[in-house]
Formats: sequence, structure tokens, C-alpha cells
Amino acid sequence: MADGIAQPCTFTGNSDLYGLGIRLGVYLQWIASIFAYNCSPAETSSMRGVNTCFQLATAIGLIVMMAQPHDNILALEVFLLLILALGASCDYCTRPAPKVSEWHIRISPLIEALGANTIGDLIRMTVAAAVCACGSWYAFTGLDRLGRRPCGDFGFVFVFAKVPLDSGYRSFLKAIFLVSLCLFFAITLLSGYLIYGRFIEIWRTWGLDRGGEQDQAGKIKPSGAKIFLAMALWSFFVLTVELTLRWNEVTGVYECRSFSQLFPLIIASANLFRLALKIGTDIWRGNVTIV
Repeated sequence: MADGIAQPCTFTGNSDLYGLGIRLGVYLQWIASIFAYNCSPAETSSMRGVNTCFQLATAIGLIVMMAQPHDNILALEVFLLLILALGASCDYCTRPAPKVSEWHIRISPLIEALGANTIGDLIRMTVAAAVCACGSWYAFTGLDRLGRRPCGDFGFVFVFAKVPLDSGYRSFLKAIFLVSLCLFFAITLLSGYLIYGRFIEIWRTWGLDRGGEQDQAGKIKPSGAKIFLAMALWSFFVLTVELTLRWNEVTGVYECRSFSQLFPLIIASANLFRLALKIGTDIWRGNVTIV
């Protein structure tokens, strides 16, 4: 408040980081990754790769923003980027169980269940751990150093209700980011261990007859419960971002006219359309049955 006149709370958001086209592209790619993981294993690699690129770009944007003088950065904007960067991992919890091999039998089933199966998943878990480290700094000390809205407060966020960012919700953020950091860090270590073991196994059996290990084509039976869980997480992340933007009267982030906004939207839309055609065809042919 200045000279007895209340300052407006609205502010212009950064459309190059969380504009409409970018947000829609991210949301659509999350959906594509969820259904590729569960319904179309042949498409998993490509969808996961694009999702990883989106997550990595968001994380880099977060780091670049936090490298600027803190007075120029609104705490609310950092919160939005943290949510967008973490949301890309909402499909990981529903990924199918890995196929059994000699290496898998020699290790703990718990390690196999938690660890990533591929280099791409390892990169995603590493990025997620780095984002959680940023989130932990944000929740414990960063929030106090970052800028406020023009009206002087930190703004409001969605956690099943409209709550102030600097209220008791901050304690919830501390717990979530700290636990997530430990979890993703552990998964990253386990994933590195698994991938190293598979590399050694491939190296030892190079040139040997592996005919008995060839995959047998069969019907895919994705779990409806897993898909529902992933979509529930997807809905929570989307609601958190969209309601936070609306409640804090952020302007300049509801148009999609620039290349930086159209590019991720078109890429994600094309991926989702191609995947929908593939899954629809497989369901029509009886190759996919949701159980």
C-alpha cells in the first residue's frame, strides 16, 4: 500500500515459461506418456523421450530464473515452474513391471520395482531429484528471499482448497519436497545400479545365442487402476497450475500466438493424436484389453 492507495495484485506472467501453449503442450504430453506406458509399449520410448525433453526444458527454465537477482523473481512464478517440472513424473508410478531376466532374478524385487528400466528414465529421475532439491531450498529459505505480488503478499495456491502460499502450507511444501528429494535420489541410485547390471549382462553374453529370450507378441492388458491413479495425479498438477494462475490474476499467459508457445503445443498434439490412433486400432483388433 502506498499513500493509502491499495496496490493491485495482478501481474504479467512470463509467457515464454508458462504461457498457454506451453502449458497445454506439457499437459497433453503427460497424457500421451501415461497411455503409452500402459497401453502401447512400442510407443513408450518415443513418448518418454519427448516427455523427458519437456521436463528438462522446464527444469532449465527454473534454474535460469533462479539464477537472476531474487528481487526480480516472484515466489509464485518459481512455484509454478516447480509444479510443471515435477508433473512430468506422474506417469512413472504406473509404468509396467520390467520383464524378468537372469539379472533381474539375482537382485531384490523391491529394487527392480523402484528402479528405472532405461537411460531415459534415469535422466528423468535425476532431473526430478534436482527439481526437488530446488524445491527444498524454495520451501525452507528461498520463499523469504523472492519477490511478492504488487499488493505485498505471496499469493494463493491450490491444495484441495485456496490457501496462502506463505501459510501453514509452507510446512506441507517442506515435507513434500524433502521426502520427494530422498525418494528420487534413492530411485536414481537404484536405477544406476540396475542399468549398470544390465550393461554387464549384455557385455558378458555378447555374441551368444539369445533366441530363447526373444519377446513373444501377445495381448496387452493395462491396469485400469494404474491409469486412474496416473490421471488423478495429472488432474491434481493441472488444477494446481491453472487455479494458481487464475486466483492470482496473472495476465499475459492465456494467449498462444508465438513460436515458443505453438511449437510444444503442436508437438504434443501430434504425439497424442498418433498414439490415440495406435491404441484405438489395437483395441479394435482386440490386442489391448483394459483390466
